[in-house]
Amino acid sequence: MARSTRRAGQAASPADTRLKAPAVEYTPEEWDRILVVNLRGTFQPAQAAARQWIAQGSGGSVTMTSSIAGAVGIPTLAPYAAGKGGINQLVRTLAAEWAEHHIRVNAVAPGHVANIMDSVTAHDDPASDRRINIITPLGRRATVEEIAAPYAFLACRRLHHRSCPGRGRRLHRDLTAPLPPHGAA
Repeated sequence: MARSTRRAGQAASPADTRLKAPAVEYTPEEWDRILVVNLRGTFQPAQAAARQWIAQGSGGSVTMTSSIAGAVGIPTLAPYAAGKGGINQLVRTLAAEWAEHHIRVNAVAPGHVANIMDSVTAHDDPASDRRINIITPLGRRATVEEIAAPYAFLACRRLHHRSCPGRGRRLHRDLTAPLPPHGAA
């Protein structure tokens, strides 16, 4: 998903899949599928965009999708969390490597979002929804529109001179407070 102009471009890498299960129940195939989608599905579009921008000498901006799950432990999301933690490190690494080419690399790490993934993540019990609302600072899931704003901000060409090349910034809602015990409402 790369959009490029002659002077600069942007790429977003929103690869995502989620399968909830206790860590002891994941099969190797489930683990691999989640990591392939989350890591390779994030890296390859960024790599393709960077190749083009480097060849053009145009610079650009890559914004990856991480998750708060990549920074704090959330039960039943072991491979998803490992993949998102991998994305966090990938952002730092690519930001340092591509900075000399004027390519900024950042990630947006949303918390719980009210979106199409609801049907996939299976937060289908009221206790789980109450728990999410308790641990989320605003007391509700973010809307897709709220999460889109950081992507638009990071893609802005005017941000280019204000960026911190090599640092790989991560934007996320403050969800680093200790989580209530799993199953608590």
